[in-house]
Parts: sequence; structure tokens; C-alpha cells
Amino acid sequence: MAEPFIGEIRLFSFGFAPQGWATCDGQTLSINQNQALYSLLGATYGGTSTTFNLPDLRGRTMLHRNNDYLEGAKGGTESVALAATSQLPLHTHALAANSGPSTTNTPKDGVLATVAGTTKYAYTTAKAPPNTLAAGSLSPSGSSASHNNMQPSLVINYCIALTGYYPPRS
Repeated sequence: MAEPFIGEIRLFSFGFAPQGWATCDGQTLSINQNQALYSLLGATYGGTSTTFNLPDLRGRTMLHRNNDYLEGAKGGTESVALAATSQLPLHTHALAANSGPSTTNTPKDGVLATVAGTTKYAYTTAKAPPNTLAAGSLSPSGSSASHNNMQPSLVINYCIALTGYYPPRS
């Protein structure tokens, strides 16, 4: 294996960091003991006046930097709960109903119908095309629970080189 650049991140198919490497799990390192790596990373991923943090890639995918996303910026979330109906696309609900008289009190295989006389039936088996409901006809439902928002993934071990060649700037 060729000697890596200090700060290079590689993928490993096994669950530990090889000698001279550290897992990208946000761990804190001493500046005095890792001066070359600190000169490249600085406090981009956190730290104090005597320490700095490695990138924390646990549960994250990586993005290439640009003017909107700089090194160390985090974004996204594993699960999302829609906070309001304004986050749903504009839509309507249709209801299958029949304006004819009701013939049964059993909803199975029936649709809503006109209640007439003293029979107090509410359904009929005579199908009708769906009609759009008037605003406010139905009450909201749901539990506001979050849903999974993660892309299909494969977990693998990201490690960063602590030693190696110091990368020359071009």
C-alpha cells in the first residue's frame, strides 16, 4: 500500500483503523501530538486551543465542497416529520357517494347515499363516480410521526491518515 497523504480519507472493509490511521468518528486529538494533521484541518471539525476534532462521518454521506457547502458543514436528517399541511402538495379528496336513496345499513360494498324516510339506512350498493368533498368536510388525521428519510446505504469504515506524506499545494 502506497504511503498516504496526511489527512487523506480512505474506506476500509474491516472494522478498525490500521496503524497510522484513525476512524472518522469525531474524536478529539492533541494539537501538540498531531501538528502536521492540525496544520491541514485546523478546527474545521471542532476543537479548543489545545485540541482539534477529526471529521465525524458516522451516519453521514460526504459531499464535495462548494461556495454553499464548506468543509465541516453538516446538513440533512435521518427522519422527517412534516410540520404542517403547507408542506404537503395541494390536493383534494374524492368520495364515492350516490344521491339516490339508501338501501342498507352495512358499509361493506356500499357507498354513502341519501337517508330517506324512517329506514335510516346510510349506504347503497349502487356505485357512483367519486365527487370532490366540500372544504372542511373531513377532519385532519395522522399522528405527526416522523418517517425515515435515508437513502439506501451500506455501512463501511472511513479512516483518516494521521501519518504519511505532507500534501504539496498545487
